[in-house]
Amino acid sequence: MGCIPDSFVLLRSPENLPASTAVYSFYTEAGTPNITLVSAYSLLYAFPVLVLYLLVNWRYGFRFFGGIKR
Repeated sequence: MGCIPDSFVLLRSPENLPASTAVYSFYTEAGTPNITLVSAYSLLYAFPVLVLYLLVNWRYGFRFFGGIKR
């Protein structure tokens, strides 16, 4: 497993790391990232948020300056 930087996550096993912290496992021991793995993991990490935003926007019509349209 790669070098995980100091953080405030105190877990006994690396398999239980949160997704936002687990991205650091794609860094080498020298501290350089494997850019393809970091990019793919970041896209998968952001995908559920984008889908949820699009569904809520489609259903309720949220705008940045307004509320719920009925």
